[in-house]
Amino acid sequence: MHTDVFRSFDLSSSGRVLKRTAIQLAVVFVVVLGLTTAARAQAEAPLQAEQRGSIAYFLYGSSALIKRYDLLGQVFLPDIPLSASPTAFTVDDDGIYVSFGRRTARLDLAGSTETHLVNTNEEATSLEVSGDYVYVVFGESVVSTNKWSGGVIDQIDYWHSMTGTSIAPALGKIFSRSVGISPSDILQLRLGEDGTLGGQTDSSYHGDYPNASRTYVFPGEARVVDSAGIIYSTSDLSYNNSLAGAFDDLGFYGNLPIVLRGATIYSYSNTFLETGNYTGPVEYDRIFVEGDNVFAFYDLDISPSVEIVPIASLTPDTPGPEINPQGLAYIPDEILHDGAGTLYLLSNANLSIFQWSLESRSYQETITLTETATHMAYSEQTNTLYLSYASGKITQIPLSDSRIEVPFANSPAYPKGLATAGSYVFVVDDTGAWDSHFTYDPSGILISQVEWNYYSREYIWSEANRKMYFFRDDTSPNDLLWEDIDVDGYIGIQKDSPYHSSSGILHPIRVAPDGSIVILGSGRIYDAITLEQIDTLFNNISDAAWVGDELYTLTDGPAGTSLQQWGENYALVDAIDIVGLPLRLFQSDAGALVVTNVEGAPRFSYLDVNAARRDLDSDGILDMVDNCIRHSNSDQRDSNGDGFGNICDADLNQSGLVDAVDMLLFRAAFASDADDPDLDGDGIVGINDLLRAQRRQGKPPGPSGLVAP
Repeated sequence: MHTDVFRSFDLSSSGRVLKRTAIQLAVVFVVVLGLTTAARAQAEAPLQAEQRGSIAYFLYGSSALIKRYDLLGQVFLPDIPLSASPTAFTVDDDGIYVSFGRRTARLDLAGSTETHLVNTNEEATSLEVSGDYVYVVFGESVVSTNKWSGGVIDQIDYWHSMTGTSIAPALGKIFSRSVGISPSDILQLRLGEDGTLGGQTDSSYHGDYPNASRTYVFPGEARVVDSAGIIYSTSDLSYNNSLAGAFDDLGFYGNLPIVLRGATIYSYSNTFLETGNYTGPVEYDRIFVEGDNVFAFYDLDISPSVEIVPIASLTPDTPGPEINPQGLAYIPDEILHDGAGTLYLLSNANLSIFQWSLESRSYQETITLTETATHMAYSEQTNTLYLSYASGKITQIPLSDSRIEVPFANSPAYPKGLATAGSYVFVVDDTGAWDSHFTYDPSGILISQVEWNYYSREYIWSEANRKMYFFRDDTSPNDLLWEDIDVDGYIGIQKDSPYHSSSGILHPIRVAPDGSIVILGSGRIYDAITLEQIDTLFNNISDAAWVGDELYTLTDGPAGTSLQQWGENYALVDAIDIVGLPLRLFQSDAGALVVTNVEGAPRFSYLDVNAARRDLDSDGILDMVDNCIRHSNSDQRDSNGDGFGNICDADLNQSGLVDAVDMLLFRAAFASDADDPDLDGDGIVGINDLLRAQRRQGKPPGPSGLVAP
């Protein structure tokens, strides 16, 4: 759409400002530099691009020219023709430095004069300049030369070839990524004050983090970031933070990074949390920041164009409209319990977190999301939900405050696991050897990181013994493990079971509240410290919870789900059939809260353990799941689906009480086959239905075990 709009204009070679739409006139502008037919036939992408002051420079290889754009004047400047096809360049206040294969020269800023500087053994791939010295990178070698007089000052052949260089002049360092060797790593090269070359060192991670092709030094030179989005300290190349994923280009608004990913430009805070974004109509090639604008260049290989995006237009994503889950068919991706009777149900299909309250037996206000999450976790200590995303972004939703999703931290790579350890957030990704486990404090500050670790479909925290329990699901044989997380959030020692076998290693993992035992989906029971098996149930389970000191489990049953109660020596004490396929089981108050899948939607059942087998109306339906507790109705007929059986529900207008309006509705339906007024279910609205309704005048429907009184 965007391309079609601009191709309809006949533009001069000098370019001009165009508005995209009348509405967007004050927000975004576009400048297009037209190309001749001959130039279009030889279209090519620029080899490199740099900003120096308020001028953006673009180096073209086979076309042998440099294009320039004045960011302040918002106009393309005349091209600078070159004497040969270039391979690398850089710019400072004194000139433009260009490598033409094996020779490097200095041009004045207008490009009118060329001064030879140095020749190299191989084709130069990168140039950097600092003070009076130019550094030419070719293969595994670097040559330094005086930018005024030329000649070789120093030359060293290093162990690693370098690509994607950037320079920190005040520190006297060049940063790059290694190339031609696996795994790739970030490198630093020390520079002498006299133009001599020092040692080359890599990070201590040796490829633990994702591969990248470019580096960028932050203003102030305290940090360097690569195109994988990993931020390192420039002092020792230690991991510093992440921008939550790889990017195409980067600029700085003051000290704050502005990142390009395809058609979207992102802004970040000084703690590297996303603060806003803008998505344009095309995918951009490069970005530069000048003043309060981001200049997003595109079609650099065809008809160089720029979209001018004010920083103010980089705004947070806005969630969509709230969805009412009542009657909605959905299967939650994750279900969490706050320990006080509220369930949080993540539905990526609906970009929502639905809240269900045990107290009211109903859904509460929906929390809307802007994108699909990979995991959800809850901390009872901070009363906060945490969400992870494929980019590495981790967000939080403070439930005691605004209930609005805000940034929390960034994982270096795709989060494979997310949990909480008390008030700390626990994250797993595939950086480092095997996988790495991370802990963050409640403010989002990284506390610890341990590699040579494992992926598990779930990570279960025990507050009683301060251990995180998990499997090694991507390793054979599988096994049960735990690792300590101390009171300061640091990951400590790790232990696996003495069996080193996949036998019995079946999700879920559940730990007793007192931290004494662990039970698995296989029904096997382990000592929570030694991880030695001490007993077993006689069937597999889909979930487990402790109500008081008693163990309850879910397993498949005749109605879909069986809620099992276990006694001494793990003898089965009781089993209650519940409609639907098992989803989750939680302890809440003095009862068991069961979530099942009934015809593609969650259904919630609560078992008061003190009245577990009560059936007041003797209709064979336990009170906890009986939709008319005091009126026998073994068929559980509920024609309007409100949780009250017809036989005890004369509230036709759903007002909460049987009133005069309901009586008028009954009289209007008399002698018909209408469903709702047919309280006794004999197929016709008759005198018995009318009399039953009259006896209920002024009273609410029910009571029902499915609806809170």
